[in-house]
Amino acid sequence: MSILMINNGGKGYIKYEMTDSNPHLFKNAAMEHLKSNPNHLETLNTIAYCHYYLSDFYLALDFALRAYNLEITQFAYDELYHTCNLLGNIYRFLGIYDTANHYYMAALNVAPSNQVQEKRCLTLRYLAVAYTEMNMNDFAMDYAIEGLQLAELLNDARLLADIQVALAAIHYKASFYEKSLKLCDDAVLHYEDLKNIKGLTNAFLLCGDVYQKTGKYDVSMEYYNKALNHSKDIKYRYGAIHANYALGCLMMTQKDFPKALEALEEALSYTKRYNIQQPKIKIYYALSDLYIKQYDYERAYNLYKIATELNDNLNSSKQQSTIFNLYTKYNLDQKEAQLKQSLQTNAHLEALNKQLLEQVQHDSLTQLYNRRGLKNIIAYYPCTDVHTLALCDIDKFKDINDTFGHQCGDYILIELAKVLKSNCPSNYKIARWGGEEFLILMENTAISDATDFAERLRNIVEDTVFTYRNCKISLTLTFGVGTLTDSFEQSIETVDRCLYLGKNSGRNQVVFDDDLFDLV
Repeated sequence: MSILMINNGGKGYIKYEMTDSNPHLFKNAAMEHLKSNPNHLETLNTIAYCHYYLSDFYLALDFALRAYNLEITQFAYDELYHTCNLLGNIYRFLGIYDTANHYYMAALNVAPSNQVQEKRCLTLRYLAVAYTEMNMNDFAMDYAIEGLQLAELLNDARLLADIQVALAAIHYKASFYEKSLKLCDDAVLHYEDLKNIKGLTNAFLLCGDVYQKTGKYDVSMEYYNKALNHSKDIKYRYGAIHANYALGCLMMTQKDFPKALEALEEALSYTKRYNIQQPKIKIYYALSDLYIKQYDYERAYNLYKIATELNDNLNSSKQQSTIFNLYTKYNLDQKEAQLKQSLQTNAHLEALNKQLLEQVQHDSLTQLYNRRGLKNIIAYYPCTDVHTLALCDIDKFKDINDTFGHQCGDYILIELAKVLKSNCPSNYKIARWGGEEFLILMENTAISDATDFAERLRNIVEDTVFTYRNCKISLTLTFGVGTLTDSFEQSIETVDRCLYLGKNSGRNQVVFDDDLFDLV
């Protein structure tokens, strides 16, 4: 088996993903190849990815750092991009998030020779997932939205579906269950078209979690079983573990203890068979809870003790020492300094970094600010009651995409951005906030004036006819309006609630924060 099979087919930004299909086979072939060429970067990365997919994280780290060391020396930016992302993923699975995010950011700053935007989008998703796991939803949302907008611009269904699931997970953690399900449903359609079973599995798992949280246990169980069946079909170990764990916890809430025990023990058997340590902790804790509910306190205590000891071991000083020794082995402090210097002196990368900095602040489709850009502006505003926020959403935008296609949807977003910009005063700042959501910062504008302005803007858009390939398309907007307080996040939550109140009570209207109190 040739190691060059890695490059056959597929998309370059996920070229090592196929090693997940049979990591033992790829690893053995790569190890043979390494004997004749011990410094072959692609071979080292292949072995590292294989160990990663086999959950041998320390071996994966060893080979990845070895590759990283050589790539910096050789200025091999194409391979360095993949290695940085892999190092980020390894550290994330080990729970060392600061280091994980360091490598993800390094991947963003690397300039590969091809698929630059696609690769940036992939890394933005990794950052969103990491910050979601850290319960830092604000940072997670920034990276996810930037990734979503980039995926939409690229019109890449795989990237779009993956980032939609990441964004759905953020909304799930923030208890915005309706938004989470909508994103999951959109992702499922893409995955079905792509026949991406692994992606479907992850989306189904999240759907199951949402329905369980909202008390729809039968629907939740249906999604968990779909995820479990798909996982078994493609031998997706993590999918099988998490589906069984979720089913076990769900059965426990319904007091079906025999089935809960069966599902949790099956999840545990997967972790033991494939030596996957991290999920064992929560499975042992769940089994302990199960035995408590059955008044078997001795077993409950023993399982709780195992979970606690395992958790302590995975986060022990020995683990930190192993990682430090690997880091020191490859003299990475010095090598990273060399990389930084090379990036600073490379004119091409300097120009690219300026371009990327601009992209970080602006939406590439509409040329408006993006979330991060507008938030950076607001950070310098004195938060008093003279500033107002208006969040608007295109009504039934999905119908436009379904009827006329996503290119038409992009056209509508671009043209609507022009209408908003041309009708807003120069001191108002406009951002594309989400897929079809726009946020307007109204400087020195009281809530009553802001509401009147939003109403005029709503009428202007309703009276505007957009023409796409000889098709006449009309739009309506729903607005949520609220005062910018000293807590930006609370202010956004308020206008978001106003917006959804307007959506659920007929659309095509302006709702401001006093309406929420009227509703209460």
